[in-house]
Formats: sequence, C-alpha cells, structure tokens
Amino acid sequence: PNEDEVRWVKFIFENYSKGMSVDDIRTELLNNGVVTRRGKPIWSHGSIDALLQNTHYGGYYNYTDKKSGEKIRVSCPSILDATLIKSANESRESRRYGKSGTKRVKTSGQKYTYLLTDLLMCTECGCRFGGHRKTKQTSYYECLQKVGKFKTKGTDRFINCGSNRNLRIDVTDQVVWDSVIDVLSKSHLLKETVKQETLGNRSVQKSTSDLKKLQRKIDGIDSEITKVTDSIVNLNTERLIGNLHQQDIEKVIRNLEKHRLNLETDRESLASQMQQENENRVWIDWLKEFGKRIDDLRDPSLSVEEKKRFLEGVVDQIDVSSVDTQTHELQIKFAFPYVGDKLVRDTGKGKTARSTVKGGRKVKKVRTNLLKKSVKSRGTSAFIQ
Repeated sequence: PNEDEVRWVKFIFENYSKGMSVDDIRTELLNNGVVTRRGKPIWSHGSIDALLQNTHYGGYYNYTDKKSGEKIRVSCPSILDATLIKSANESRESRRYGKSGTKRVKTSGQKYTYLLTDLLMCTECGCRFGGHRKTKQTSYYECLQKVGKFKTKGTDRFINCGSNRNLRIDVTDQVVWDSVIDVLSKSHLLKETVKQETLGNRSVQKSTSDLKKLQRKIDGIDSEITKVTDSIVNLNTERLIGNLHQQDIEKVIRNLEKHRLNLETDRESLASQMQQENENRVWIDWLKEFGKRIDDLRDPSLSVEEKKRFLEGVVDQIDVSSVDTQTHELQIKFAFPYVGDKLVRDTGKGKTARSTVKGGRKVKKVRTNLLKKSVKSRGTSAFIQ
C-alpha cells in the first residue's frame, strides 16, 4: 500500500462516516493538492463514490474469470478497519437518492414529518418523492428528480422526469393508510404470526440463543483465520531465507490460501445469518408493539410519527405512476405477502388438523385521483385491486 494514498483514503472514509458531504471532501482534496490515480487534480463525485465502494480497502476483491464466468473472492491486504468501512457504508446508504428500496433519514433542516416521503417512488425516473408544506395553498408530494435535477451516476447528464403532476398530501396519506390497514386487518398471515411470536418470549429467547451460537462460530473462524495467516507469513519467511524447498513450500502456501479463503467465505455466510437473526428480533419487537393495536390504528389521534413508524415496519416501497390525465396508480409493496392470503385447513389423516396460510401477495394496487388541484372540488374515490 502507498502510505500517502492510505492516509487520504482513511481521511475520506472517516469524514464521510462523520457526515461530511462529498462536496466538502472534494474541496479538501483540492486544497491539499491530492491527485487521483490518473494524476488529475480535480476529483469528480463519481470518483469519490467509487472509492467509498472499493472492497480492496477491506481486504478482498471479486474476480470474474472471462472464459468460465466463475466469480472468485480474492483476499488482499486490508488498510481500513471493518468498523470504519461499515460506518461509511451505512452513511452512504442513508444519503442515497433515487434508488429503489433505500431510505433517506430525516435531516435537521426538515421542519415537518411527512408520512410517505421515505416510501413514495416515481416510476418515471426511479427517484423519491419529497414533501412540500404550504400554509396558504394545498401541500403536496413532488418527484425530487424534477425539482433537483440530479445527475445520472457516473455521467454529467440529467434524467428528465416525465412526471409533471403533484400529489395532494392529505388525500394521498389517507388513501395509503386506509389501504394498508384494510390489508393488515384481513391478513391471516399477520394474525398467525402475532399469535405464534408475540404470545410469550420463546421466539425472543430462541433468537438470543441463536445469536450467541453464531457469534461463537464467528469468533472461532476469526481465530482460525489468524492462525492460517500467521502460518502463511512464517512459511513465506522460511522460503525467502532458503530454509525450505521452493516447490514444496509454494504448494503448501497455495493450500493454506485456499483454506483461508474458505474460512472467510464461511464467516461471511455466518455474518449474513447473524444479520438475519437481528432482523428477526427487530420484527418480533415490532410485533410486540403493534400487533395488538391493529384494531386501533384508525384512531384519528395517532400522530404522523406513529403512523410513519408503523408503515416502515410493513411497507417496503410505494411506486407512483400515472394512468391517465386524472388518475394515479399506487403500487403498495408490502414486506410480507399480506394481500389476499387465505387460511387453509389441512384435512389429513392425522388426529390433529392444522391450518396454513396460502395465496398471499406482496403488492396492493390502488387507483385514485390524487391531483393537487382537482381533488378538493371533485372528491375522491379509489379503485383498489
């Protein structure tokens, strides 16, 4: 590793994870005369973004064989701590615009809480919708691509969004909220999940136990990786000073490298399982808080913050598209197949009959007039699928 480059890579990761903008990082690089790998004194936003995604700094890269198409994970020296890389990745995800499935956190400059700004996505350009609060006019949601004209990643071009109409906030919020509650109140899957996982703490205890087992396995693999790495270093040293036969030692080192790669792959798999278990715990906690309140969710005293938190537990995304000059279609994409599921009773030969949930979907389509100007005078009606 080039020590001077390492210093600036760390600078970029550390400051980005602390909240510094790409523009400010770019300015600091310019003021300190830091040049790119191609010797250019001006850093582009794309270059900094690509640097933040470079896996080499964490100790690996992915190689694809051109003939077979096989993808291989290759280890290399790491120059950054995993904690720093994770922090930068989380910061990057929280600040992304216009990407499906991502969320943007509320910034300190945002004065109002909007129910759907983290969920509404424009099908024309793939960008999020933002909220605009008005005191003397109708408040509305609007595609942020149309407002901000963000550059396409890696180019200097702008995406022209074809969505030229805004959504009235109060009506859109009500249509989405009523549709979600209607789906959940009829979902057998949610009711069965509440019954099985919320009554008592067995699921929570099991999840905690699983987490401890996974962590012990990961710790064991980490210890083994350290031992194998030390062995590789020692063998290389012995080879260089001539204590071991060149051909034999190279074969041993190759086998050790392969073993280390397998260990690292196993570790990634276990880390993924651990993340899933953590998500299960979050899901169980959510059920505890909201599972018993399904019948109370139409309470008009619920705050926007409470509703927003609830929606984020069950809805992944809401795609907005225009059907005609007056009608919008909302595709509400649930995290689980709650839509139209059925409870089917098994009639087997066993003494105890069992019931299973089948046939659910994740998408609920709602068609209605959500236009900012026309809704007030005409009223609203929704066509729901």
